[in-house]
Amino acid sequence: MGLLLRVILREREEVTMNNYDMIASIVEAETSANFEELMQDEEFKKLFESLVGKVNGTSIALQLSEYANNNLI
Repeated sequence: MGLLLRVILREREEVTMNNYDMIASIVEAETSANFEELMQDEEFKKLFESLVGKVNGTSIALQLSEYANNNLI
């Protein structure tokens, strides 16, 4: 996992490592893109940060996947 993601997760304790892995796996399956690379996009990262703690992991993953498919891929 990238350093940036560790910092985000440390600041937002609501996302456990298991949750993070699940989110990353779903996004990668839905987009065929590497989650770490997607997280380098500022808007994608902002969306991730805005969703953490507000909705469940599956919902986060699906919203991130939709954003990535519509805007990045």
